[in-house]
Amino acid sequence: MLVHEYMANSLQIQHLKAIELNLLIEMYFRPVGYCPKGMRIIEVTEHRPEWEKQYSDESAMLREIFGSNLSDIQHIGSTSVPGLKAKPTIDILITVHSLENVDSINTKMEDEGYKVHGEYGIPGRRFFSKVIYLSPEDWSSAYHVHVFHENDRYNIERHISLREYLIAHPCKAKEYGDLKSRLAVKFPHDGTAYTEAKADFVMKLEKDALEWYRKLKE
Repeated sequence: MLVHEYMANSLQIQHLKAIELNLLIEMYFRPVGYCPKGMRIIEVTEHRPEWEKQYSDESAMLREIFGSNLSDIQHIGSTSVPGLKAKPTIDILITVHSLENVDSINTKMEDEGYKVHGEYGIPGRRFFSKVIYLSPEDWSSAYHVHVFHENDRYNIERHISLREYLIAHPCKAKEYGDLKSRLAVKFPHDGTAYTEAKADFVMKLEKDALEWYRKLKE
């Protein structure tokens, strides 16, 4: 997951960082006995064509669950950017007519293997996560579903702008991908160190992307 420059207040930013770091640890570090010593946890790979199909298949299932409350659904995050190195985590952005109605489908999401996180540090968000395991010792991919109200312009644009910015700026995408690769090698089992080491770069990247995107739409 990305660490976002969500609020101007520095204390709020630090609080959000802590929440996102805890989620990353929860997602990538399983209980003792589930994670053999020496297992490579942080894995950044070359872009895989199957990521788009994974998104397509998962989004079809999510459309069924969200039903008429769904306003839009999009593939976001690093796996949505062609050519960008990434962890095999499919990020999905869903916008809805009613956030309250999202809470009523928590059981359905759990039935599909998702963990329900609620807002998870970002007011107005509903967040769900799922990990697909090849075996008890190895996971193949993960899904993060970010749900916002259709009128939440800031959070929607924050996600979409980063994707569009990286697609439009392949040199910046390569710089970001290379950074992730280096950090994955340096911190293969330390999700906190991996995320902290790229936090400043990501914050600047998101800021630039949002400014670029809004100027593009003027």
